Amino acid sequence: MKKRIQTAIFIIIIMLALCACNKKNDPAQEDPTLNPSAQITEAPSTEPGDNGPGASDNPTGSASDNPTGSPGDQPTDDPANEPAGNHAEKQNLSDFYIVNNVLVRYRGKAANVVIPDGVTGIGQDAFDSNNKIKTVVIPEGVTHIDYGAFWGCTNLTWISIPESLTGIGMFAFNACWELREIAIPDNVSFIGYGAFDGCEKLDSVIIKESLLDTFYSRFIGTPWYYSRADSNKLIIFNHILVDAAGAKGNIIIPDGITKIENGAFMDCSRLTSVVIPDSVTAIGNGAFERCTALESITIPDSVTKIGDYAFEGCSALASAILSENLTYIGDNAFGWCTELASVNISDDLFGKYYAIFMDTPWFLTRAEKDGM
Repeated sequence: MKKRIQTAIFIIIIMLALCACNKKNDPAQEDPTLNPSAQITEAPSTEPGDNGPGASDNPTGSASDNPTGSPGDQPTDDPANEPAGNHAEKQNLSDFYIVNNVLVRYRGKAANVVIPDGVTGIGQDAFDSNNKIKTVVIPEGVTHIDYGAFWGCTNLTWISIPESLTGIGMFAFNACWELREIAIPDNVSFIGYGAFDGCEKLDSVIIKESLLDTFYSRFIGTPWYYSRADSNKLIIFNHILVDAAGAKGNIIIPDGITKIENGAFMDCSRLTSVVIPDSVTAIGNGAFERCTALESITIPDSVTKIGDYAFEGCSALASAILSENLTYIGDNAFGWCTELASVNISDDLFGKYYAIFMDTPWFLTRAEKDGM
């Protein structure tokens, strides 16, 4: 009995030894963390030049493996993907409130704005008082910029306007203090009153002359407007003397001028004399108002109209020779000319417009002479 038990124990020991040997030689039972070669077979090599199992011979691989793949595979928020030279930041379409293809309101805070394609108009006050924007690109297809669209955009320095534009509304760019340049397309036929009022740094304007002849007053107050003055401080558009601010001493208006515009010499307190050529046909309202040093004036026979208040407040004016072809002298044209003692005027014209001279010493002398 004892011998049988010893035999059984021996057999059990032999079997356990055989099991241990089989487990040691079975690769399926190995601990992969202890065998580095097992890891290499389970993951592709990352060594340069090794594309791993099943890789293509093409070194650029597929679009998903290639960092220069198609644009659709690239991260959309990577600034490196923006076109070179693009003025605009990444645009959020929800910032643009558009109704019937008209941009009604821009609600974003970007400094550089590109208005989306498909917009045909910039609505009233669309960017009003937005002091964040610095540049704006308006797409082709926009035909109108409405009233006050960019009013008070005090940091706007540059704007691109498409050739499709035909009209710029009143006060469209009013108080754009930093705006320095603008190109008006040839298709524009209307520029509203005050469109560029307060653009105190606007020193470059590209605009066709025929449009400028009609709408030059929209640029009054800009550095560009005053840069057009000649050596006598005269600014002339389309043969019209529109501004002479700062004129002093003796001024000879050039031949070819057809009109002296409203307020052209107003408050030129150091203007002492002026020669008006016989090409001039009209003198506008307030043209020489409050020229307090002007002593005499000769109005050629080519002039047919003198506007309201044309010489009002010329307190040193002593003599005036008026055109024989005048058909109209405006209200108070010589009001408060307190030194005016000599006026050369036809009897017919005096009979029609005598009241205009009632503030002058000359009128009192003539009235006494005529028994008025």
